[in-house]
Amino acid sequence: LYTPRALAGIADYSQKLRDELGVPVFPAPEHLVEDDFADGFHLCPDGAAKYSRWLADAHLRPWLRR
Repeated sequence: LYTPRALAGIADYSQKLRDELGVPVFPAPEHLVEDDFADGFHLCPDGAAKYSRWLADAHLRPWLRR
């Protein structure tokens, strides 16, 4: 759904957040499928649960262990 120019803008903005504010920026999960979304952008309850598990396993637990 995003053009190469839009993806480059997202990457640039994410890098600015990291550099200027020192905050982590998590990449979007790639394991969600169309049925996980109500309209292509907003997650359904099952999709939100999958996302939450991914966020916890991939990012929050490792961060908390540090």
